[in-house]
Amino acid sequence: MHILYGFQLAPGSDASLSFTSTLEECKAAAKELRDEKRALPEEDHIEAAMALYECRFRSDTSALLDMLNNPDADYKLTMISKKLVAVVVD
Repeated sequence: MHILYGFQLAPGSDASLSFTSTLEECKAAAKELRDEKRALPEEDHIEAAMALYECRFRSDTSALLDMLNNPDADYKLTMISKKLVAVVVD
């Protein structure tokens, strides 16, 4: 079993998550996405908090990261559990 960390690409929705190896990388990537979105026109700003999850998977970590960050992959097929561990807000 492997633990990875995922964050919501759209605040308030778990439909699409992006994954990293550590919680620190996850927080940094989520903050970077929020900063990019904040630079967009006002109607596209992110206002809601972005959830960060600790996710447990069955498989090799390197292969998982490749699969999980592929937009066509269904990460739920290999996920054992998902636990909210943090939120990122401005």
